[in-house]
Amino acid sequence: MTRILQIPLLACLFLAAAGQTCETHASEKPKLCVVVVIDQLRCDLVTRYEDHFGNDGFKRLMREGGFWPNAYFRQGSSATGPGHATISTGKHPRQHGIVGNRWPPDPAKSKQRHAVDDPSCSILGLDVPDYVRGKSPRAIIGRALGDELKLADTRSRVFSVALKDRAAIFLGGRRPDAAFWWNPYTGEFRSSTYYMDQLPPYVASFNRKRWCDRFVGATWDHLLPHDAYDRCLKRTRTEPPFKVAATTSLPYRFLPTNAPPDRQFYFALYASPFGNDIALEMTRRVLENEKIGQGNATDLLFVGFSANDVAGHVFGPNSPEIMDLTVRTDRHLATLLNMLDEQVGPGHYHVALTGDHGVTTPPETAAHITPDVKRFDADQLLTDLNDHLVEKHGSLPDSRSYTRARNIPWIYLDQAIDQMTAGDRKAVLATAVAFLRSRDFVQDAFSSVDLAGPAPSTNDHHRLLAWRAYHPVRSGHLYVQIKPGCEKAGSNYAGHNNALTHDRHVPIFIAGPGVKSGRYFQPADPADIAVTLAALLGIEPPLESTGRVLHEAIGN
Repeated sequence: MTRILQIPLLACLFLAAAGQTCETHASEKPKLCVVVVIDQLRCDLVTRYEDHFGNDGFKRLMREGGFWPNAYFRQGSSATGPGHATISTGKHPRQHGIVGNRWPPDPAKSKQRHAVDDPSCSILGLDVPDYVRGKSPRAIIGRALGDELKLADTRSRVFSVALKDRAAIFLGGRRPDAAFWWNPYTGEFRSSTYYMDQLPPYVASFNRKRWCDRFVGATWDHLLPHDAYDRCLKRTRTEPPFKVAATTSLPYRFLPTNAPPDRQFYFALYASPFGNDIALEMTRRVLENEKIGQGNATDLLFVGFSANDVAGHVFGPNSPEIMDLTVRTDRHLATLLNMLDEQVGPGHYHVALTGDHGVTTPPETAAHITPDVKRFDADQLLTDLNDHLVEKHGSLPDSRSYTRARNIPWIYLDQAIDQMTAGDRKAVLATAVAFLRSRDFVQDAFSSVDLAGPAPSTNDHHRLLAWRAYHPVRSGHLYVQIKPGCEKAGSNYAGHNNALTHDRHVPIFIAGPGVKSGRYFQPADPADIAVTLAALLGIEPPLESTGRVLHEAIGN
């Protein structure tokens, strides 16, 4: 071969090798996948306050990935437990079994068990009393994204951190390497013997040094100029929302006392931006000490910012406090992304972000627009329903109440209902449904008989939402759809445990290698997140998942 022919040939070989190198780099699996869940993040909190965000939080995810503002949970149970389980499994409560934050453990008991309670294990923490029950993900049915990742590559590791126990536990799936949650009674992080024999040194050090007590005397003040909050609706209060602060509106100073910090102080942190500071600090410790994203396989990290939900219940979604907290959450997100850049490197990880549910505007706030809204007494509803069933069908043995427990949207009836003949049982449930539908705050109602069969038509919207939320063993005998604008009375100013669009509306962000930047208005469901991330990681989605791949943002 002559020298003049060798030069272009060598150039072609060089270009081919360079192209191969680039292709290999582009197809490399990321070192880390991170799923962030902001509790009670209704989608409009992002779009309404976007003009006050910095460039490195939500806006960065918008620049570098896909944003789905038209995302709704397609299930009729809007609460922390069901929401986080749906995000991690790609399924709805009918499949994953988490129908609420709690449910009665067996037909003979009225006291409800928390969805994460597990007496077969013990809590790990500082001076845990013997009566505190252990916690685990055993109630979740089937596998989650983290489980599939560990099945695909045994070198992958999965960690979960959140303020709420049910957030950390259900996000992590059945067999993560660890799950950590915060105890608002004592200000410490905990785990359970389901995951490990003892807390890692970095968690034990956090607890022993009382890291959270640094907020004694701290002030939650306006982050933005005061006139920025003019768009908000202020709630008139007769007493301070926090026992450790003297004011009824921003700023709140968590006053130091002569006594050590107590439950009231930690609750104030829980319902403030300082709660997310606490979650972020533990996330930092897990990242650094576990060297997440530093191994030879893709790791998975779940982060739950739960303070937004606790504050949302106290103040409502239209308040200056929630506006301020949302803008501060944008700063927390920027800090987290910066941590990931430093530890893993930009472009070497995926991030997905969503909320576990939305929230309904409280009746007091919406009354000047829709005057027919109201609060209802859920306990009185059970009493009235029992009286009506006694009148129509006679008393139960031993004069037991027909109604046993409620966790709206579910109402649980006495076990005697299940022991009736099919005809009698159907008649009692039909009477109950008719009674519920007659209440002025009820939009619709269904019985377990209505929800036990095949999926309803998509045109039967309320029934389909209830059907997806129903599990034959754990759900109540009755499902109640509350009218828009109505809310049960109680300690919470704002709530979210129904199937209203505001309860189900959340944003979805996904950013990282292979994700095209843009706002996508196709319908989406947080159940799609696990399926989409599995596709990006090249692994199987969670077994029997029902979500779809958000393909509009993936590919060239």
